[in-house]
Amino acid sequence: MTAQVLGKKLHHESEAAAREHLQILLNRFADDPPEYAGGLTNHLPMVLSVLAEAGVGTSRLDEYSARYRKRLPTTLAIGNSTESGLLYEKQRAHFRRLISARGIAAVARESLPQLLPSIEAAAFHGVIRLSHAVRSCHALEVANALAYWSVCAKPLPPPSPRGHRAFQSVEEWLRALHEHAMREPLQPRSGLITDRVAAVAAGASYRQLATSLALPQKTLPALIQDVALKAAKVYARSGNFTVLHVITGTDAVLQLARLLPEGELERHKEAVLASLAAAFLAAEPIKSGSSILKAKSWDEIIALALDSDDDHVIKLVFSAWTWQQRCPGSVWLAAAQRAAFSH
Repeated sequence: MTAQVLGKKLHHESEAAAREHLQILLNRFADDPPEYAGGLTNHLPMVLSVLAEAGVGTSRLDEYSARYRKRLPTTLAIGNSTESGLLYEKQRAHFRRLISARGIAAVARESLPQLLPSIEAAAFHGVIRLSHAVRSCHALEVANALAYWSVCAKPLPPPSPRGHRAFQSVEEWLRALHEHAMREPLQPRSGLITDRVAAVAAGASYRQLATSLALPQKTLPALIQDVALKAAKVYARSGNFTVLHVITGTDAVLQLARLLPEGELERHKEAVLASLAAAFLAAEPIKSGSSILKAKSWDEIIALALDSDDDHVIKLVFSAWTWQQRCPGSVWLAAAQRAAFSH
């Protein structure tokens, strides 16, 4: 998503100036805590990456940063745990040393195989933050993202091997997940997506359904795309908050997959699908309505997103646009419209 998408510059300053200022801000905010308010992810570095890539003015980057950072605490904790906060500090120091010696791409490539089994960690924000950090090409931010994902990564329990009938399509599989989610009462520790996923992973539906998709002929990227397409359709009708993170999370996985050697992503097929199954089972009750059709073009939606103060709107529209480039279709604009007009 660049300034050229709109057929004109959004602001008077160039994309190059915005990218240069992004590096300054990521340096300045490198010690900010990765979470606030007892488990909410700090989205600032991810949003700044999107805004800079779109070529907004440096004043917009400064204004958004100043407003957003008011919510961040002065103490470091992850999930209310100061112990996890200390581990985060150790991990980011470790990754900084590695990146200094070997470079961003090499360290990210070598770290991903250990992290991909937990793409749902921190409500997908580990993988999302790393994806944006790599796009920003900022060593400190990549180290922070790897450290955050590493600390939050807790592989889900293994589901039962083919504990349910085999589903022959992603749509059928996701429908079954939704039906089971409606029937199985969920008692999470809190309303956070992370806690909802943890509660789901202890339940019977997850054990039965997480590995019940029987499409051996389809590659994992193709299955991820099918899941994202369905998630976009659901989100366009419902605005479901957890499903929003499936759209942005799957986009991030495929962005990072480009760093991996051929065949490496495929080795994580079962774990990645299990993470996506857990997310759909953990989604708040999905109340379908009609898609919002107030805008006619990507230009208008992108402009609304770049002027928005809502971090989720900015990130969702970016991911929807990125998905549009991979597999064009009206569903991505419909999802972007839902975000732009309902948040």
